[in-house]
Amino acid sequence: MTESTIQIKITYKRWQDEALQTVELTPDQYFDPLEEDETYYEDGIARYNSSWEYLPHVPVDELQWTFKEISGTNEDSTFYTEYQKNGRDNWMTHRVDHDGHEEIILSTDISNRIGHTIRLHKNEAGQWTVNTNMVHYDSATPDEWWESFVRKSS
Repeated sequence: MTESTIQIKITYKRWQDEALQTVELTPDQYFDPLEEDETYYEDGIARYNSSWEYLPHVPVDELQWTFKEISGTNEDSTFYTEYQKNGRDNWMTHRVDHDGHEEIILSTDISNRIGHTIRLHKNEAGQWTVNTNMVHYDSATPDEWWESFVRKSS
């Protein structure tokens, strides 16, 4: 595989538009800068956590959904994200990796200091299981802490 075979595409729908829009990104636009001996195919790390961050001319509160497709890397995946309320802090993402791994993440801001995150994944038996259910307090501050509601098996 070469860097030229990597494709990154984000299709999105804004609440007020009927038509879908698509943006194609180069590896340089999508990934963090590489170290000298790295390649995007093997070592590429997304520059941003959320698809909307790659759409600087579209306010996140105008997005209804995004669909990000990454192909040509050893971590090919798709990410479908629905945006709720103000979008940035209230969303659901369904991730599907090339190896069949699936994950759903639900994130809700309860207030400007409290958020709730649930992460589910499909296990080897094809059943959805909860691997994260937590409330986080004072996110992105030095006082940040969280409380998990997942019961660990013994």
